[in-house]
Amino acid sequence: MEENTISRKLRTDFAVPEDSDDSDLDDSDADPDYLPSTSGQQRQALRSTSGNVLSDNSDSSDVSSDESTPVGATTAKIAQSSLHWEKVSQENSEKQSPSCNLREVYSEVESPVYYFRMFFDEDVLDNIMEQSNLFSVQKNPNRPLNVDTNEIEVFMGSCIFMSVFGLPRSRMFWANNTRVETVANVMPRDRWEFIKSCVHFNDNTKLPSRNDPNCDRLFKVRPLVDEMQKKFKNLPLRQMLCVDEQIIPYKGKSALKQYNPKKPHKWGYKEFILSDSNGLVHNLEMYTGSIAPVEGIPDIGPSGNIVLRLLENVPRHEGYLLYCDNWFSSLKLFSVLAEIGIGVLGTIRVNRFPGLQFQTDKEMKKEGEEYLTKLPQK
Repeated sequence: MEENTISRKLRTDFAVPEDSDDSDLDDSDADPDYLPSTSGQQRQALRSTSGNVLSDNSDSSDVSSDESTPVGATTAKIAQSSLHWEKVSQENSEKQSPSCNLREVYSEVESPVYYFRMFFDEDVLDNIMEQSNLFSVQKNPNRPLNVDTNEIEVFMGSCIFMSVFGLPRSRMFWANNTRVETVANVMPRDRWEFIKSCVHFNDNTKLPSRNDPNCDRLFKVRPLVDEMQKKFKNLPLRQMLCVDEQIIPYKGKSALKQYNPKKPHKWGYKEFILSDSNGLVHNLEMYTGSIAPVEGIPDIGPSGNIVLRLLENVPRHEGYLLYCDNWFSSLKLFSVLAEIGIGVLGTIRVNRFPGLQFQTDKEMKKEGEEYLTKLPQK
């Protein structure tokens, strides 16, 4: 793999304009002058499993299996102590995998509509229908929408098809020269545009004031987001999980719109995703300007908090493994994950691991692909 390809895949840089909402994503333990390099020092993976608990060299009792010890109790110790690192021999980290056979859960491959309705069931469609009809009356009492769930489903299906087909303007699907029968034959153009102008998921009359410190910035789509999260969390988990961010491209006006010049789509909505080795999403969190810590666990910074929030429904001490890139990796996060029994493997930023000295690229190549650096277990 070429050096540039490796750099694009493994590095995450959040250097954005000062007026961007993305500027508060940096952890308090990160070096603001840090500039990722393409050397092997930035690509070195640090690994932690539930059997190899990250600990402080000064006190062997920092991490304990005692259930009375609160989760995250070692993070304060890490911040206050000088750490000692040493090389250890590679170990067999194979663990019993959680049972998850998707072929047993879903014995037959169903139609695409079946899987669509797994997420957009009658309850979801009923809510969209009610809120859309309500908004149309609030907007113009003399012109109600009067849409039903069947028409909502057709509208959503046409939107999905249009996004894949890729014409630059929606009206081209009905135009004589560019007419697409799959869309044009199921719904008239004016009706489609009227539904599009009225689609709503929540009651605007209950919208909280923007000056309210507890204002939900996702209020207008909150019912849909909550329902999707429930559906994602009900999917069977595989052993290998991954957290990462994703940009939903959007260049319109929105206070939630983010800018990141390092991404293929520089403008859009940011969301954090927990997925598995099958590519299935198991949890998501839309970024709204701040990332609160998980209740009962100390604040370990935005990048660590979001990982713990996404993992809230993952069973503990059952052999699950998490993969992440260097924006999420930190010694505090790895310590907490070790305590709750979730293994983690990720690329790292050196400034988040105090006292750790890396070898040069040439020296690491001599060690081979199985080279491992971790804290000694006391």
